[in-house]
Amino acid sequence: MGVDPIKNVYTDTSSVYRFSWGTYSGALQDGAAQGPNGAVYWTITLTDDYGDAWTTSAVTTYYDAQSACADNTDVSCTSVPNWYNDGSTAFADTSALIQDDVDSAMFLESNIAEQVNASVQALPNDFVRNSYVWFADNTGVNSGLIYPAYSTPDSGSDDPLDCQTAFCGSLSSRNGPSAFVNDVSYRFPLWTDTGDNAFDTYSNCDDGKLCIFLKLDDPVNGRTVTVDYKFQTDLDGANSLSSENSQSTYDDGYDGLVEIDEVGSSRVWRDDIDGTPSIEYESQTTKHVCSKRGMCDHDTGLCSCFDGYSGFRCDKRTSTGNY
Repeated sequence: MGVDPIKNVYTDTSSVYRFSWGTYSGALQDGAAQGPNGAVYWTITLTDDYGDAWTTSAVTTYYDAQSACADNTDVSCTSVPNWYNDGSTAFADTSALIQDDVDSAMFLESNIAEQVNASVQALPNDFVRNSYVWFADNTGVNSGLIYPAYSTPDSGSDDPLDCQTAFCGSLSSRNGPSAFVNDVSYRFPLWTDTGDNAFDTYSNCDDGKLCIFLKLDDPVNGRTVTVDYKFQTDLDGANSLSSENSQSTYDDGYDGLVEIDEVGSSRVWRDDIDGTPSIEYESQTTKHVCSKRGMCDHDTGLCSCFDGYSGFRCDKRTSTGNY
């Protein structure tokens, strides 16, 4: 299934899922309930239009319980999600990173963007194609960090559009395993067409959150996305496994560590950066069998494309006819 390639010639129909890991607040141990300190293991399950579900291998978000959590019953305790593993489960306030720290941490196996990217890329190629992953750290520990990105605006002083193509702010992640590419297909999306340089607006990531953005080539259509997570809390050297938790894209009123939203249509195209013609973002575009440009062989599940169109779902235009 695919979108009509003629009707949507000036439309980007890809979808973007935002996984927002929030800062935990409250007693680290409240009766049987526990808050996170250390590794939180989670998987992503994607269910397609036909009801087929695929689950990624587990990835890990690391939570750092701050100094107030040394008393497990202190309700002023906060535990902050981190985009990499700093190797500590000690109850200590997390220090802000400097550029040298960022440069080295980007190449750690625990880099959350690279973890998610590897786990999604391992799914069957006919299920997930051309995926891309970014993260935005708006936990408040640092001045704000986006990966991969050329630089990040310093709220109050930088024009956020300048930071797409020139260094500004205090931190950059342009030379990591996924290097910065100045192309709209790979660059961190623009979420506002104004000069607002507040980091939560620029990054589309709320205060106190670590946001992972997963871009998929297809619109949402009938797809659902679910996260399942477990964690083991370090309480004075005694570990105990929490109950399993899950969150769906379409759940309302969920009270847990992570929230999932589909935000693809919230992206903004800027002519002064990406040129013309202007492209609209519409991640809710309807898909059709063989993109309305071919016939489906229901015995094989393959499309036979009309002349002038190609691809596994007949959504590519070609001057050489069918092949």
